[in-house]
Amino acid sequence: MPQQELADPKLKNDCVVRLDRLRFVLPRDGFSSVGKPPAVPGFRIVADTFVRTPKGKRPMYRRVRRMENPLTGTKIQIQYSRAHGFLKDLRVTVIGHDSTGIQWPELEKVGDAFGDFLVRMVEIAFDFSRESGVDLDFVRRHGKFGKSRSIPMKMYPGYLRFGTRKSPKMIRCYWKEEVKAFRVELEFHSSFPTLPQTDCLLYLLSVDNQEFSFVRVDWKTLDVYLNKKGTRGKEIAAEARARYTSLQRLLRYLRKSGVNNPHRFLRVMKKDELIRRAIDAWCRSMSPGIRNRKVEVEDEGTEN
Repeated sequence: MPQQELADPKLKNDCVVRLDRLRFVLPRDGFSSVGKPPAVPGFRIVADTFVRTPKGKRPMYRRVRRMENPLTGTKIQIQYSRAHGFLKDLRVTVIGHDSTGIQWPELEKVGDAFGDFLVRMVEIAFDFSRESGVDLDFVRRHGKFGKSRSIPMKMYPGYLRFGTRKSPKMIRCYWKEEVKAFRVELEFHSSFPTLPQTDCLLYLLSVDNQEFSFVRVDWKTLDVYLNKKGTRGKEIAAEARARYTSLQRLLRYLRKSGVNNPHRFLRVMKKDELIRRAIDAWCRSMSPGIRNRKVEVEDEGTEN
């Protein structure tokens, strides 16, 4: 389902996927000089300044250029004039507008302007509508993000975070007022096994059930297993229900109670279909077939 179909009011879309951020470095191979940042069609320079670093810290890049597309609100931040020889010449971050994300026409212009670069980070945003029923408590109890563990966010009670910036992926969950939706951001880092290396291969980014899914506890099967342990098993079952304020807390308790591989008692929920439909629609909108079809339609319109 291409992105233009997602805008059809006749279709009910309780979840929409957007490309929120993209970071890459140049040159792709080696450390040859790239020179100054290139111009990007449709983007204007809003600032080009020296980087101020706190006292006692050494800068990574000495200058940063900020660009913006006045029509879409997409921003580009270019770090250049490297301070260390081991760094790439340019480090570029593209940030999409909250309501649209980074669209393919803009991404194509960025790719053409910078040439052959190496992707280092991709951030995909899943926006769930109020009607979907997905909120902070729902994700806490049913969200599964592979091996990523939750990180305490005492200073931000309305946020959930899984993983760190040094792990293959990091997840942030919170209500996004700008789009009136509950947002689940998956930030994939360079160590993520299937991270595409170029912008043209983003549609191959794999977000399967192992990386992000909604699951439920099969209490019936778990009870059958625990009943074999006699009275102790029944105590574990009762305590497990009492501790089920979050999925990770429940799994941690079951492991400590001697239940090996508690993930076998998890089942994918029907609501998980929201994730699958949304990511499939986004991948298809970024695939070569859809992109080329859009170009052909635009060319035909120009000729007429």
